[in-house]
Amino acid sequence: GADDDKYPFGINGEKAMLFYSNEIARRLYREHIEKIVTRRNSITGVMYRDDPTIFGYELMNEAQCLTGRWAERRAWMAEMSSYLKSLDSDHLVAPGEWGYRSAAERREWLIDHALPNIDYCDVHNYPRDDGDSFVDSPKALGEFIDNRVAAAYSIKKPLVFGEFGMSSDGYKGVTQVDWYRAYLEQAARAGASGAMFWILTPDPERGYGVTWLSPRDAPVLAAVSGASHLFASLANASPPPALLDPGGHLAL
Repeated sequence: GADDDKYPFGINGEKAMLFYSNEIARRLYREHIEKIVTRRNSITGVMYRDDPTIFGYELMNEAQCLTGRWAERRAWMAEMSSYLKSLDSDHLVAPGEWGYRSAAERREWLIDHALPNIDYCDVHNYPRDDGDSFVDSPKALGEFIDNRVAAAYSIKKPLVFGEFGMSSDGYKGVTQVDWYRAYLEQAARAGASGAMFWILTPDPERGYGVTWLSPRDAPVLAAVSGASHLFASLANASPPPALLDPGGHLAL
């Protein structure tokens, strides 16, 4: 396997890259997809591919690859998104990349999301953990959001922010709820198609968990509720003109 404690994060990157090209791994993944898509809900009796309550699929979660080896991952994404669409043409598909940190990664992110069977763009951000994204204030978060929305506009695909997390003690002197408001409201006003967070859970001790079982997270849940109305009110709004300039948002 690729797990090896001698390497950063305990992963041998060269071996991990074989996931994208090894025929056995690819066959097992295709079988995995088919199993999910054709699963029948044991409560409703509806197959997942026919279920209107399912939003879509991510091919992977935060799919990584070695720098300069993007074409190998992209060939895998093209193959698997095409296969998934052959089984279920009614649900959306995203590649599952977490985003980009440099001009080179941004270029590859755009090419990946421009694949014909990829329906929407996806980005994740955790300000406390993602130090290389330089999001250390709500203002910087707004700039991060604008940049990614502009990138998605440039290839004419919607963007859904798939993950965002902030612990209950906040960050950089800004409270958790103010971080959430900045994230959700800026995503809506920039014209993102959606903004999700990690994670709604009954466990108040789970990392970045937002729970409904205690009053602790009531302000965050109120911010989420308010943002849902804001997204709905802006559903037919025109994109901010500044974000439609293809040359205006090339830097991070």
